[in-house]
Amino acid sequence: MNTNVQNPWAALPATHQKALLYLQQHGVSEMDAAPAIFRLLWKAGVMVRPPHFVPAFRLAIGHALYFGIVWSSLMQIIHLVSPTIRAPGLFASIFAGILFGNGMALIYALRKRRLQLADWQTVIQQPD
Repeated sequence: MNTNVQNPWAALPATHQKALLYLQQHGVSEMDAAPAIFRLLWKAGVMVRPPHFVPAFRLAIGHALYFGIVWSSLMQIIHLVSPTIRAPGLFASIFAGILFGNGMALIYALRKRRLQLADWQTVIQQPD
């Protein structure tokens, strides 16, 4: 067994490390506690809370923005490659982003309720 494994969250602030440990202790998988978009933001220096501790409205807006932009871009690329396929308009991209954002916010809210997770302030104020 390799004992020299580094903590993958060592570069994060202590509050984030504590929150991620709390989520692990409550049975949340690493990929669910820190999805790819959140890890990317953290590496870029944007210290957003783990998704289980982000208010649902902010989570919905964040997911809607990135999904709408990515999906719209993909559809534009498909339209360039094959002009016979119509790329969706701005309305369709906005609708898809809102639908995805609200869906993700709902999933995290339900999971937080099912696992009976505490709120952000309670978790970061717990003694080590």
